[in-house]
Amino acid sequence: NKIKHSEMADKLDAIMDDPSKIGIKVAQSTIESCYFPIIQSGGNLKGFNIKPSASTDDGIMTEDVIIVSLGARFKSYCANIARTYVIDDVPTVKRTYATLIRTR
Repeated sequence: NKIKHSEMADKLDAIMDDPSKIGIKVAQSTIESCYFPIIQSGGNLKGFNIKPSASTDDGIMTEDVIIVSLGARFKSYCANIARTYVIDDVPTVKRTYATLIRTR
């Protein structure tokens, strides 16, 4: 079941267009996407682009670390959210995360 970053972003974008697809009851006229969702994975191979100009590519999603960034406007309030999901903690990610925790 290989899925491209762009395919996942298309699915998220469709949900932003119609939130009822995931059971959210809000008038479609009050919510809109601020930008096309940004999906990245495989940072161990090519690194992650965390610049504001980052975009979703057609790469195949990997099962290690996935970064998702969404922007939404509800009525006139804009919000941006980015989340990092660790799916399979490969040794490099495990060591990096442990270092981050120690620095807190």
